[in-house]
Amino acid sequence: MPSPPNIAMEKIVSTKLSNVGKCIRIAQEAKEVKTRDICAELGICRQQLQRWRRQENLKLHTVQQFAGIFGMTVDEFISLDQWV
Repeated sequence: MPSPPNIAMEKIVSTKLSNVGKCIRIAQEAKEVKTRDICAELGICRQQLQRWRRQENLKLHTVQQFAGIFGMTVDEFISLDQWV
């Protein structure tokens, strides 16, 4: 029996988001964006950014914000780890 669509989608999203911390680092280096600039843009402290790099309390909305900061779509952003 197939999974209900929302559960299947959660699994896909969770798999794709498992390397967001790595994607943040890749995008930050590629775009030469300083940590303090990311924190200022998101209105967060440096420690919160470190938590998100470790995937702690990371929400899809936050991933959308990161993609916007780096001038990418969410799909482009979460696929960065495949190119390194």
